[in-house]
Parts: sequence; C-alpha cells; structure tokens
Amino acid sequence: MEINLGNERIMVLHARYSADQIRGKAMARRNEIFGLIAKLIQRVQPEDIKITTFQKRFEPFWFVVASSRYVYDRRHKYRIEVAPKYMR
Repeated sequence: MEINLGNERIMVLHARYSADQIRGKAMARRNEIFGLIAKLIQRVQPEDIKITTFQKRFEPFWFVVASSRYVYDRRHKYRIEVAPKYMR
C-alpha cells in the first residue's frame, strides 16, 4: 500500500448569497428560531427580535482525493489426465 500526502493549501469556497441576502433571510425567519411552543406561549413579535452581530466564519475541513489500483497476478498450471479416445 502506498500513501501519498499532497501539499497543504487553503481553499475558499465562493459564497452562494451576499451578506445583504443572508441578513434578509435571517430577518425573515427570526420568529422561527424560538420554535412553535415558544411562539404560542410568549407571542414574540418579529419587531422585538434584533440581530446584533453578523460575522463571516471560516471553518477548516478535509478535502480528500483517493484512488486505488489492484493488480492480481496469479499463474498456475493444472495437469489433467485424459484417457485416449477409442476409435471403432
């Protein structure tokens, strides 16, 4: 078995949404974070919830590329005895 480790590198994935789009989605769903029971008991209004901080986070992850190659070499000779065929 042979294991080769490549060079370490930093990769940045491109964001699907802009910061303004993300902020808009968070504002639209701010009531859902408390759950159904809390909504029924407390009746929190969306205007009462304010987003105080907003940050972009970078988190490490593993990116793995693998390949395998199997070679199965086997040679064996079998000897089979065959009776001669009788001719009429």
